[in-house]
Amino acid sequence: MCNELHVIHFQHEIQFAQRMEQLPPYLFGMINKMKTEKRLKGDDVIDLGMGNPVDPTPAPIFQKLCEVAQFSGNTRSPGGGRGVRLLF
Repeated sequence: MCNELHVIHFQHEIQFAQRMEQLPPYLFGMINKMKTEKRLKGDDVIDLGMGNPVDPTPAPIFQKLCEVAQFSGNTRSPGGGRGVRLLF
């Protein structure tokens, strides 16, 4: 049995479509760059960004979400979200 690791390297240049240059900078990419720069300078950074929760949503938060979702003033749909209500 051979224990050697064989790695194949490919030399390809990736060419993006010109329309990619018209896209605005990616917001989270800019934020990550700023966080990294701050951390490299020794600054403490508290990241309140998105994560992967492991605990279920607490019941009071879930209940409030359901409450405000039912209030037609919180929708931007014509007719106060009538179409969504028809689904249920």
